[in-house]
Amino acid sequence: MIFPLWVLCLVDGPKAIELKSVCPVLEKLILTVVARYGAAYVAPRLMIELFGFQFLKKAPVKANKQNSDTSKQVAETISGPLGEAINREVDAIRTAKHYN
Repeated sequence: MIFPLWVLCLVDGPKAIELKSVCPVLEKLILTVVARYGAAYVAPRLMIELFGFQFLKKAPVKANKQNSDTSKQVAETISGPLGEAINREVDAIRTAKHYN
């Protein structure tokens, strides 16, 4: 929903002035979302080891075998009940994709 609104910021014409007044706010919102959630994709091991996050994005597990293998290695470093749940989900995805 946010991205289509941001695209409106590129509009020219009579409505352009109204739309462009919200563009800085939308831009900040988009950048904040990327900054907060992007790390979960690009540095999961760092987030887990350094900050103790017990969270792993599952999209890379589905992407291809190499990403899935790496994600499985990272998942195995997560301890406790959440780690067990995450590992079960990763294993289920890998089984469905025939990556085991």
